[in-house]
Amino acid sequence: YIENTDAWRLYGGAFSNDAGRVFSGRYALIDDNGASQLLRSPALPEGLGAISFWYRNWYEDGSTPAAFYIEKSATGSDPWTEIARVTNILSPDWLYCYLPVADSAASYVRIRNASDLETDSWLCLDEVAVTEPGAYVTFGTPTNAPSSPLLGDVVTVSVPITRYGGATNLAGSVRYRSNENAPFTELDAT
Repeated sequence: YIENTDAWRLYGGAFSNDAGRVFSGRYALIDDNGASQLLRSPALPEGLGAISFWYRNWYEDGSTPAAFYIEKSATGSDPWTEIARVTNILSPDWLYCYLPVADSAASYVRIRNASDLETDSWLCLDEVAVTEPGAYVTFGTPTNAPSSPLLGDVVTVSVPITRYGGATNLAGSVRYRSNENAPFTELDAT
């Protein structure tokens, strides 16, 4: 494989700046003769936000179709989960792909030439970018004390909140009611 300084790995391919096919400087060529012909991202420890890139068929006349899978993984090795598939690429023109992933559990993404779909064309890729997910929070299991309050009891509600991706300005509120038919009352959380 070929690894660049940003830890992108190209398996079963090469980099080229062939003037007839270039989009923006050097581009990646992914071979079509095996299941391990791919471009894999470096690890993104916070997860995957979105992937975007330009792609095209290697052949100038579009005579042989190309295809690829976009797959994600938590570890950078098996198992890989398919998140998109593009087939029957005949265009010698550069086409744009943007795919929101939004997965905090996956740290790697790869673009794999779909040689198992009977494609016989190299795949050209350029300007590949992967982002981390935006800011978000997760909520744990809420608890209240006392666990079975009676009318008139002072109740404390607690919910663990975990912040990711630099989430700030957390503001919450608690909605409660005295019985299932009563209207809700809302209080700001502290």
